[in-house]
Amino acid sequence: MVRCRGFMTFGLVLGCAALVASGCGPRGGVGGKPVPSGGTITLDGQPLSGVVITFIPTGAGQPATGVSGADGSFRLTTRNTGDGAIPGTYKVTVKRQETGAGGPSESPKDPGDMIKAMEKMAKGGPPKPTGPAIHPNYESVEKTPLTWEIPSGGDRNIKLELNKSGT
Repeated sequence: MVRCRGFMTFGLVLGCAALVASGCGPRGGVGGKPVPSGGTITLDGQPLSGVVITFIPTGAGQPATGVSGADGSFRLTTRNTGDGAIPGTYKVTVKRQETGAGGPSESPKDPGDMIKAMEKMAKGGPPKPTGPAIHPNYESVEKTPLTWEIPSGGDRNIKLELNKSGT
């Protein structure tokens, strides 16, 4: 019986190694290494702050996201904060970041602050978006008119120019 367990453990380890080697992890066109990417986002020529920008691959791959600051600037993240996007073609969606009474939500660093923020949200109801309205077309991967190509060297000058009509 002891011998059987050893073979089962060995078989399990060997099976996991085979899955990893067969391509379950990121590599090639499906994964790859993120390259530095970011830029600015505007709505009718004005910087758009507090929005979540999501780059969704048009083929297989991993999405990248960023949140715009007060000046409309953003950096994309795929796996680690600010690491960029994997080279390829993307559809881009934009959604207003949920906010509380104090502006765009941020993750508190201290667990005690996290509890206080959650209690505040529970008392005040769901957070409400602030800032200019964004056309619903920009929120849908099927309807968004925004596409972007991230080259192999990255792109730090992405310029996303939205308008109120959503075109």
